[in-house]
Amino acid sequence: MKAIGVDVDQYLTFPEAGSVLITSVMKNVDVAAGVIVQKFAAGKLTSGINSFDLKSGAVGLAPFHEWEDKIPQACKDLVAQANKKLVLHPEILKGETEY
Repeated sequence: MKAIGVDVDQYLTFPEAGSVLITSVMKNVDVAAGVIVQKFAAGKLTSGINSFDLKSGAVGLAPFHEWEDKIPQACKDLVAQANKKLVLHPEILKGETEY
């Protein structure tokens, strides 16, 4: 069995699961909260939905931890390449263009 955690780096919460936990998809709430606080302090906070993405650093992947040496470099390179494309071309996530 293999797993991918969600919300936080699950390895830090459950290190005993490290042998099956490949990575985690993280919501970096601290980053999002910091942006909101800065907007509020500057008097620029408006009501509505605030969305955060890879570019803002508010979401991302946790380190591979125990899997670092098990994940082929080619796979790591593809993940890095996909992240870069999503930062440069957010319209991909909206289905407005092909990947």
